[in-house]
Amino acid sequence: MNKTVEISKLKTLTTPNLNDVLPILDINGGISGKPILRKATLSSLLALAEGNSSGFEVPTLIKTVAESGDCFIGIDSTGIPFKITKANLLAGLSSGGSGTPQLSSTILLLHGDSSPIVDSSSYALTPASNSGVTVSVMLSKFSGSSLLFNGGIISYNSNNFNVGSGNCTAELFLYTSNTSLGQNIIDFRPLSTQGNYPTIYLLNNKISYAFGNITVDGSVNPLVNDWNYIALRKIGTTTELWLNGSNVGSAVTGNWGNSNGIILGTGAFGLPFYGYIDEFRFSKVAQDVSIVPSLPFS
Repeated sequence: MNKTVEISKLKTLTTPNLNDVLPILDINGGISGKPILRKATLSSLLALAEGNSSGFEVPTLIKTVAESGDCFIGIDSTGIPFKITKANLLAGLSSGGSGTPQLSSTILLLHGDSSPIVDSSSYALTPASNSGVTVSVMLSKFSGSSLLFNGGIISYNSNNFNVGSGNCTAELFLYTSNTSLGQNIIDFRPLSTQGNYPTIYLLNNKISYAFGNITVDGSVNPLVNDWNYIALRKIGTTTELWLNGSNVGSAVTGNWGNSNGIILGTGAFGLPFYGYIDEFRFSKVAQDVSIVPSLPFS
């Protein structure tokens, strides 16, 4: 006979006995693997817990950014605890089984492998303007093609580019034969506007970024006639410049101004870029840029 017991009528037990019986749900104990309600003594449950020799302890350390070698704790399909590195977890989450997953935090994702140029992020942004930026098969880091910048400009408008006090990462692969002349690569400033917006540029054989009255020159020179992995990462109030997996400069910039857009291939006041960009991604998370990606962004 089935009986229903109201939870509110159950007595609260303050001094449990080892022989007390507790209800448990046996997930695979019923017919055709369906759950079934069973009972177990408190002593048997304690014995089961004591038999766990994994030594698992709940961590108390809280981190806001996971490093590439950090591990996550999980439970496999058989109920056994395991750990997995951040890199392997991201590889398993991506559609191709490798690389990093595309999240809603990815605002703009350009592979440079289709014409017209397509934003492969979930936002599928269309260019606000495109003046002379084309897809080229002459050079590529991945997939046989890249974006050719021969003095052209491509820009995108969206309030999702507004970072404010949050974290973000702009990253790309860049190829150029000249790093001595002034060339703006990425600019978050609106056209003809100064302010607290970052600009990444090449000058005097260095990769640098400017932010208002702040200038950060990279401590390592970019490669000429080869592919460079360049990243600008904001964590809290600090904006970092990365080149080929190394942090080459940083400054406390505070919040970024809200520009509602991004410019690729030139700056708010000109100085266009001449070269190739393959795999551009802007995301509103602090990505791990200490490892040069071996696969296209996802």
